[in-house]
Amino acid sequence: MSGPKRGLSNPDISLASLAERMQLSSGQISRLVNDGLAQNFSEAINRMRVEAVQERLRDPSEKRDVLELAFDCGFNSKASFNRSFKTFTGTTPTQFRTSAAGSPDPSR
Repeated sequence: MSGPKRGLSNPDISLASLAERMQLSSGQISRLVNDGLAQNFSEAINRMRVEAVQERLRDPSEKRDVLELAFDCGFNSKASFNRSFKTFTGTTPTQFRTSAAGSPDPSR
C-alpha cells in the first residue's frame, strides 16, 4: 500500500493546507491564484486534475475505468469529476476517451 497522496492527487488539498505548506496566508495564496490564473483555487485545482485525467485517457495503454482515473487524480466524487470534466472540456470523459483513441494526433 502506498503512502498518503500529495499534491493535486490529494483529494483533501485545500487553500489552507497549501498556504501552510508554503508558509503564506490563505489570502495570499488566493490572490496569487486569482491574479495568476484568473480562477479561484477550486477551479484551478479541478482544471489541473481534469488535465491529468485527459492525459491518461489519451494513453492507449491505459485501460483503467474513467472513474478510477478520476479518483487517482484527486477527485473524491463522481458528480464533481463529471461536472468539472464537462465544464473544462465541453465533453464527457467517455466521449473524450473515444475521441482520443481514434485520433492520430497524440497531442489531441
